[in-house]
Amino acid sequence: MLSVALVNAPQRQSLRGQGGVDPADGAGFVEGVANRREVDQVQATVSMRDTPIMSMPKNVRFYMRLRFEQLKQIAGILQTGHAAIFADAELRIVMPNDKQPFFHSIPGMPLYEKRLDRIRRYQEAFVAKMLSYSLDHGNVLYCMNNETSTPAKWGQFWIRFIKERAESKGVSVCTSDMFDETFEADKGKHTPIIFEDVGQYMFADISQVNVQVYDDQHWKRLQLLLRLIDKHPRPTNHVKIYSGGFTTWGSGSLEDGVERFWRDILGGSAAVRFHRAPDYKPLSDRNKSCIRAARLMTTMIDLWDISPHMKLLSQRSDNEAYLAANAISWLDG
Repeated sequence: MLSVALVNAPQRQSLRGQGGVDPADGAGFVEGVANRREVDQVQATVSMRDTPIMSMPKNVRFYMRLRFEQLKQIAGILQTGHAAIFADAELRIVMPNDKQPFFHSIPGMPLYEKRLDRIRRYQEAFVAKMLSYSLDHGNVLYCMNNETSTPAKWGQFWIRFIKERAESKGVSVCTSDMFDETFEADKGKHTPIIFEDVGQYMFADISQVNVQVYDDQHWKRLQLLLRLIDKHPRPTNHVKIYSGGFTTWGSGSLEDGVERFWRDILGGSAAVRFHRAPDYKPLSDRNKSCIRAARLMTTMIDLWDISPHMKLLSQRSDNEAYLAANAISWLDG
């Protein structure tokens, strides 16, 4: 017996952005409002002096341990008195309003201070060590940040740093950055920089278009971004496609993730990847089926030979279907 569970659009729409159980998620675990409060509580308890790891919720314990250890090491390299700029009474792992000094160690950044040069020297040493391994391999893409709201100058410093090291070894590298505001498309503060600066942003990672927007709005926003990027054609990647949990930050349902995956492919993107799911297992049977289907499709057609042709669809309702085709071949019969 085949059993199929469907979540109708109005039901999904009512849950999006509120936090709640995804009716299509049999696991029953979601990152909802209650879990958000737990994370806030955890952040408020972490300080430079003590890390109550075992009191943290299990789903954030490992992540928080890593983040705290990273910041503790950085603070440890500072001279007496300098650590206070990190502590701010009770240290939050993610400091609000972009005030984390780690991201202001570059001259010209809004909160730069001369004493932060000491941190930058360690940052440069770390990146140089990474490059000593990665530059031996030609299949590495260098993306400066993850969902950043920090001024673009920060990422551009590291783009130049990486390019200079690569050039000294006679190696070509591809660099870019990922801005958190991508879902706002051309209305974002930083994202439009990618459209024109081909030298530094050699590929586009627009993963954040896969959050907070749904259905036809997601398709239209994606197509706008691709048109703007194609003014200077480059590969466009989605290393994160969110789904499940109906989180307050816009992950939507598990079905939203599947739909975003296929819209990104049919829309003309170069790479797609399912990101974290509510149970932190993005390779679910549902998602693996999508990947297998996409692989099968590539054995039958070359995706670079097709492009969106929505006008070939008639009597289409909202979010009912999407079409990519080689329109010339199709019209020729």
